[in-house]
Amino acid sequence: MSVPLDSLYDNDGIDTASARGGDFDGSGYTFPGEELPAGRVEVDGVPFVFPSSAVGAKNNLVALGQRIDLPKGRYLAAYFLTSGSYGNASGKATVHYADGSTTTAGLTGADWYAAGGSLSAPYRYGPDGAKDEHGVGIGTSEVWVDPQREAIAITLPVTAAPAPNQTSLHVFALSLQPVAQGRALVLRDVHSTNSLQTSTGAQSVEAIVVNAGTAAVLAGDDVSVRVTVPGARTVEPAAVRRLDPGEQARVRIGIRNRTGTAPGTSQDGVVTVTGRGATAATRRSRLSLGVADYQPTETSTLRSPGAVLVPQR
Repeated sequence: MSVPLDSLYDNDGIDTASARGGDFDGSGYTFPGEELPAGRVEVDGVPFVFPSSAVGAKNNLVALGQRIDLPKGRYLAAYFLTSGSYGNASGKATVHYADGSTTTAGLTGADWYAAGGSLSAPYRYGPDGAKDEHGVGIGTSEVWVDPQREAIAITLPVTAAPAPNQTSLHVFALSLQPVAQGRALVLRDVHSTNSLQTSTGAQSVEAIVVNAGTAAVLAGDDVSVRVTVPGARTVEPAAVRRLDPGEQARVRIGIRNRTGTAPGTSQDGVVTVTGRGATAATRRSRLSLGVADYQPTETSTLRSPGAVLVPQR
């Protein structure tokens, strides 16, 4: 569920060759709109609405303690598209609930200049409008929300206003993960890795399984995760033995290239979660098949092929 932030945007950090005038970091540098999405986009498995890069349009807000009102409801998490200027930015966000209580959690934005980010561009625009050939990026940050209470607002942390050598946290978009009734699983952050499964030596594909429902996932639900992709096959499905409401687990699925598929081949694949004999969730992702010229070591192999519980913050 996307939360509109248009009325709160206070910074123009995205330019194009024909639409100039922005200033993301207080020094006149901006993201290139030509290299970023427009409108609805999925980042790390989360749907967002990305802001406009039109001339003069504000497209992000600098975290200065603003309160963002939410549709009243029960949520598992709030996901932000963020970036930091002049360093990695962070602070405590406060979630407000209908009963007057609050919770706090960290909200971060990696330095746009130092980190590629999930949304990345190979260059940025300088104050003179010329391309600065250095990659910049925007990433995701998650704030935990208590699913047992009705959330009504989030207050952002207080960072600095954009200025040279001042670290600012920029927010481009916000999306909420509502609580669903009964059994409901969601897949996020599907990606191939260069890691190998300990037991089989197969390539590991990672994903996060989120219990977005009100019922616990138990061993008797027989929940497993597999990959379907041309040129490779699943040889080691991941199993989820228990996942309480609101919890999430990082799973590792072992795949092996079929004969004739060269290491490094890129293919569109589908990760599928099944339980009780039915499909519970699916997620498409571009996967790199095989690990070219790679030899496992004691530190590089994975310790467990199953599900690893991701702690809530």
